[in-house]
Amino acid sequence: MSDQNLNKTGNLLRQLREDKNLTQKQLEELSTYSERTISRIELGRTNPTTVQINALLSALGVSSNDFYDRLCGEDMQKFNNDYEEILDLASVNNHASASTKLDELKTKDYCDTTNPIIKQAVLLCEAVRQTYLHENYSTSFDICCEAIQVTAPNILSEDKTVNCEKVATLSLSVNEFRILNIIANLNEKFGQQQQSLDISNALVVSIESNVVDYSIKKKVLPLAYTNFAHRLLTDKSYSKALDVAERGLEFSRKVKEFRYFNGIMCHKGTALYYMDDTEQAKICLKQAYDSFIKHGDTEYAEIMRASAKIQLGIDIC
Repeated sequence: MSDQNLNKTGNLLRQLREDKNLTQKQLEELSTYSERTISRIELGRTNPTTVQINALLSALGVSSNDFYDRLCGEDMQKFNNDYEEILDLASVNNHASASTKLDELKTKDYCDTTNPIIKQAVLLCEAVRQTYLHENYSTSFDICCEAIQVTAPNILSEDKTVNCEKVATLSLSVNEFRILNIIANLNEKFGQQQQSLDISNALVVSIESNVVDYSIKKKVLPLAYTNFAHRLLTDKSYSKALDVAERGLEFSRKVKEFRYFNGIMCHKGTALYYMDDTEQAKICLKQAYDSFIKHGDTEYAEIMRASAKIQLGIDIC
């Protein structure tokens, strides 16, 4: 970290401490660091580690996202604009373009990976590239583990198992959710179905119960419901899958976020089918099919129609 960034970091930490009407001695009692260490950080005389910064922020009751937004301001906004474009490209399976954009992003002046939030976001993009473009699942898993430990070092055990009870108590950021969601997907590919299911459950609990920022809920909760319902179906927990799907549909309607609506509707239809309610299952699947067609997603519509016919024996057309 440059001398300028050391001073900016120290000054902001001092300001946040003073905003809470705390002395350095009182912050020492709330954190794991001595008054002398806190003083040196605030004066810009030492280069604090990510762990130290996160520990002090936790003691002050300030999120790392808010801290780095204030610290980096304009540069962070520039980075976020490019970074979100990369994830948008990846979300529609345009992985080659996303990969090119990621390489370009890494050369930008404002891609400062000494900023933990930016470092985590770059690692997330790289994990997306390794997972969906190159299918290097083991490499992607290691990258995800490195990424999540940037802001949540206590989530993983030594064998890289996710502590789902811990996750369920956290107020996750969007990026933390995205990383853990990829880890759940990779666990499923590795045949670790229970760990994948447990992570999906913990993600839903975290976003439902702990996240107060409604923009974050709107962005990630429908996907969390989709994946959890899918994994409950795989686990043959059909009643639970139906409950999760219905919660997902209700939330999606409430916030007018329909990106995952059809997928959730498909999961509801599948759960109903296995619960011997074939007529309602067909209605749900037909509704999802018609919605895909209406929004121009004919490829997904035909895949869904074929799947309903082959796997469930339901002709929705």
